[in-house]
Amino acid sequence: MPRVLGLLALLPVLVQAQTLAVKNGAWETTTKSAMLPRPVVAKDCVTKADLEQLAKGGDQDDDDSCKLVKPPVASGNKWVADRKCSDGRTVHAEFVAESPEKVTGAIVTSVPRSGAPVRIELSSRWLGASCAGLK
Repeated sequence: MPRVLGLLALLPVLVQAQTLAVKNGAWETTTKSAMLPRPVVAKDCVTKADLEQLAKGGDQDDDDSCKLVKPPVASGNKWVADRKCSDGRTVHAEFVAESPEKVTGAIVTSVPRSGAPVRIELSSRWLGASCAGLK
């Protein structure tokens, strides 16, 4: 689960990496999943450097065994990426910029021979251009 949470912290950044029309600055992301006892809320600072690094297709996942199947696809307000892991897991992420200040999406992870896929739903909202107080 810590690997999933590490990826979740980067979601506002991931969504912006592929030229979606959203703003830089402070973002708040609410994460919901059947695996979590309650929604998790995290605040993150998205910088231009973060966007440039991810736009190049860098694999910044905490789990080095998971690699992008192909470069992320962005069209208009939608961003989609698929990863394949050495242990057979697949990860599908899909996000929509509903406005420059709101992004929603989901990550679905499938593990061979473990039953139903795990779905994580996210909703991010822009808090402002200043990242003061955020790490």
